[in-house]
Amino acid sequence: MGIWKIVSGILSIILCFFVIFQSFAAGLFNILSGNGQSSGTAGLIVAALLLAGGIVSIVTRDAISSIGNIVIMILFGGAAAVGYILAGAFSDLIIWSTWCLLCAVMAAVSMAADNISGALTYFLILLIGFLLALSGIGLNLLRDSEASSDFKALLQEKKDENQADGAQEGNENPEEEAGEPDSAPEPASTGTPGEMPSSGNLGDYHVEIKNALLGEDYEGNPALIITYSWTNNSDETTSAMSEFAEQAFQQGVEMDRATVRSSDIYNSDAYTKDIRPGTALDVQCAYVLTSPTAEVEFEVREFLGRSDTVVSRSFDPSNL
Repeated sequence: MGIWKIVSGILSIILCFFVIFQSFAAGLFNILSGNGQSSGTAGLIVAALLLAGGIVSIVTRDAISSIGNIVIMILFGGAAAVGYILAGAFSDLIIWSTWCLLCAVMAAVSMAADNISGALTYFLILLIGFLLALSGIGLNLLRDSEASSDFKALLQEKKDENQADGAQEGNENPEEEAGEPDSAPEPASTGTPGEMPSSGNLGDYHVEIKNALLGEDYEGNPALIITYSWTNNSDETTSAMSEFAEQAFQQGVEMDRATVRSSDIYNSDAYTKDIRPGTALDVQCAYVLTSPTAEVEFEVREFLGRSDTVVSRSFDPSNL
């Protein structure tokens, strides 16, 4: 086991620096997308535990006492737990967490070798470790899939009810006066009556909340994608990210930002693009839905509260 400890220790130290680099990239992505995830911080924790575990593995490679193996199991086991739980969009963190779990299991094998003999015993311990890793990944994926399926089923059920109600109303009034035009359908989104307009000036910029559509985030959860247009009436080149703060609420609770990967319906680049004075641009914000029927209140205001003016619009997910 001494050879394994040297090899795993060196590899863990090398991987540590690679995970640090990825963690900074993941953290930057979380900040720009506003998805509320902490996978970047989790990656830094895993990297620190990788470094500590690698050093302990090398130092205790020839130790007779079980204390070194216990410390290794705690360090690598903790790293695996943090990575599995907080990986989020940082999918590579699952891979490094599996490596940490393997190192923790091999430390247990090293302890067992001092008291138990037989290649079959070592094989069973390794097999258990791999099964734990696979089950951890599988349970996370299954949990996300089931939550997404249940939510979609509720959303579809609500849409079917709305269609049935519309058909019933149509049957109750089969006759209409000749030449009288059909009434326009009720819009899916409206401004907040008597309170905040859905368009207006925020400082030197004009903002208009245009529409919303349904999509999915990177985990398959239903998301609401809202589009608003802004015009730069200032004298400086700037971006929406620098000038505005957006919030969405459902049932009175602030919604989490969603990371949508489909480029057909969502363009995250426009939010960070600078535009010249006198130029207008459509930008999009995405939020994870917590209910298929509850109204979503979307607000745009100037960044850092430079003005009390707010542009707001409400959307009904079941009518989109």
